[in-house]
Amino acid sequence: MAITDSVEVELKALEAMNAGHMEIGLYMARADGGTMYPIDTFALAVLHRSMSLIRGFCDSVRSENYLCAAPLVRLQLDNLLRMYALFIAHDPHEVAFRAFAGVPIRKQKDRAGNKMIDQYLVKKLSVDLPWVGRVYEETSGFIHLSEKHIFSTHGSIDRNKREVRICVSGRDFSIPDAARMEAAKCMSAITFQVLRYVYGWAHTKDVVGASKLGKVTGD
Repeated sequence: MAITDSVEVELKALEAMNAGHMEIGLYMARADGGTMYPIDTFALAVLHRSMSLIRGFCDSVRSENYLCAAPLVRLQLDNLLRMYALFIAHDPHEVAFRAFAGVPIRKQKDRAGNKMIDQYLVKKLSVDLPWVGRVYEETSGFIHLSEKHIFSTHGSIDRNKREVRICVSGRDFSIPDAARMEAAKCMSAITFQVLRYVYGWAHTKDVVGASKLGKVTGD
């Protein structure tokens, strides 16, 4: 089933956010006299990954490959969770440095001494963004083989003839347009928050100066 014009409009709106990635990245790089800190390296990786995920998501939806597009929403949420982790850490520079030294965020602790595993980050972030928990649960079902994949192979059912239409293909088979639209809107909402948190860091660096940083803020 080819995508509709309404879905295409949503995809174009998502792609338009690429400009924001570039603008915030440049702002961050120039802040505090152009000095680079561990969080900068971390945040730039988030921006790079985010743009790559947006491209892959839009390409997959347009090529009628929803089962490939849906997991990318979960990966974009992972970007948000990892960026958010810096905002609740005692020393965000240290967390960022250890992350690109190979220490996973889930093995590091926040200011309260709690390990920043996914479930904990989701719970904390859901205080401000209540939809995060639901999106996390729904999209995680696309990462591992689950009932979402099983049901996607089944189409119409003719109970009178006792027939079930099954399809094994690299293209969408029984995905409703509403599902594509919801996925695109989720991707946009998550991406907006990713940019919000990266900008929060860039603004802190610009106004306060990262060398004097006690904590990062989202304002």
